[in-house]
Amino acid sequence: MAKTLYVADLDGTLLNESGQLTPYTRQEILRLEAAGGLFTCATGRSLVSAKKVWENLPLRCPVIVATGVSIYSLQENRYLYIESLPRAVLTELDQVLKEESVNGFLYILNQKQEEEMLYNSINHPDAFEYYSSRFPQYERRCCQYSLFAEIPYTSRPLYVTLYGEYRKLIHVYEHLNRIPGIHALFSQRSGDERYYLDIISKACSKGSAILRLKKMIGAEEVVVFGDHLNDLDMFAIADRSYAPENAVDEIKRIATAKIGHCNDDCVAKFISNDFCHSNTISV
Repeated sequence: MAKTLYVADLDGTLLNESGQLTPYTRQEILRLEAAGGLFTCATGRSLVSAKKVWENLPLRCPVIVATGVSIYSLQENRYLYIESLPRAVLTELDQVLKEESVNGFLYILNQKQEEEMLYNSINHPDAFEYYSSRFPQYERRCCQYSLFAEIPYTSRPLYVTLYGEYRKLIHVYEHLNRIPGIHALFSQRSGDERYYLDIISKACSKGSAILRLKKMIGAEEVVVFGDHLNDLDMFAIADRSYAPENAVDEIKRIATAKIGHCNDDCVAKFISNDFCHSNTISV
């Protein structure tokens, strides 16, 4: 039997449309781990945000956060790998945000290896909403920098997130992808008409982080589950890939198969059946 690593996106995939981890899904994932199975998550969320999910699901395998920017061990409470945003691009990034009049959020690691959220402005309603929903999570580890290029050299830039209407962000996206050393990825959470645009190092993605993790833990097969555009690269590197019914068409087209809806615990049900079937065959 191949040593299979199951990897699921969080929002719209492992979690339901309300962003909740159901008791059934939690139970099935813990049962998989108890039986020796390998499971992890690859999310676009920051570590601080994703940890709220993992409080009730203390995964043994390291997790992938911020669209592949880092690999983090929940068991050891430390980063195992980080792909920083090149500091040299921050000046160009500041210029694009200024030209397009866009509010942005820069996530950094401080000297204590704590994640902080910085922002250039929150004068747009969408940016203020984003800030307000995340401020309590950061325990005052957030502040304003009019220019991200002016952050202290003791800080490690991780990635930038923009939030708003697609028609506004698409213009920024076109500018950003001309800057060497970075790339920008769209994503969207279930039930939200607005989009996230994550700006990360060109060297990182969910797919590259999964391959790194696969080598770390000695897995032989990778099976992934995702619903949105920032999952495309992990579908490309997977041995098998599955899309929930609520996934965008671009994901459905390249998936090995479609499974149920995220509101119906589709990932947990599939993994439970797949793992049991594989182990039965191997006996």
